[in-house]
Amino acid sequence: MKIGRTRARLAAILAAAVAMAGCASSESGFRQSLQAYDGGRYGDAIEAWADAAEDGNADAQQALGWAYANGLGVERNDAEAIAWYERAAKQGHTAAGVNLAILYDDGIGVSAPDPRRAAALFRQAADAGSPEAQNALGRMYKAGRGVPRDPRQAAVWLERAAIQGYAPAQNSLGLMYLNGEGVRPDPQLAYVWLERAVRQGQPGAELNRDFAAALLDAGTKAEAQARLKTAPPSGG
Repeated sequence: MKIGRTRARLAAILAAAVAMAGCASSESGFRQSLQAYDGGRYGDAIEAWADAAEDGNADAQQALGWAYANGLGVERNDAEAIAWYERAAKQGHTAAGVNLAILYDDGIGVSAPDPRRAAALFRQAADAGSPEAQNALGRMYKAGRGVPRDPRQAAVWLERAAIQGYAPAQNSLGLMYLNGEGVRPDPQLAYVWLERAVRQGQPGAELNRDFAAALLDAGTKAEAQARLKTAPPSGG
């Protein structure tokens, strides 16, 4: 179901956002609220987040949006979630922008899906370096959803996410090299990216990797294996 998929996507982002906020926040009260959240004391966390959010703390606004989106410590309210994500995103909070884009893309908390708004929000977060946003934007360019279809731009954004180690992007980029979509066909580079995704447990990547491997002779495959021993630079 779409909502279940959205919740899973949001959960992955919150884990990173909470870790970042816990390290970066200079407010001990907010750090303590994160500890309360991690300990399942949602009510205590919500009270602290609400105070900080009203005072303009973007981390707290993002966290409060998450709470409303998931009904933790408060009654679930997607409209409230969007309102708090909006306030945090306007302050440049990357995770809030990604969360907001996901809701707009899936049409949760709004009257209808708004892929254009989602693409714009993903672009802001992608420019700020979010690999999830880069991956999402790449997929939108690939499908022509919210932006004009542009396989080359899709490959650009997927590569940026893949270089950061984002497994879904590595899988998608590998397929683009395998099929010559938006890039020149390159079975060896396809194999490299797909194998990186396989090593991170990306669903479906193993089968895709095996298709790429079948196109390589022994020497080319050995070169690909050598490339995998180094960190992934631009281009794989």
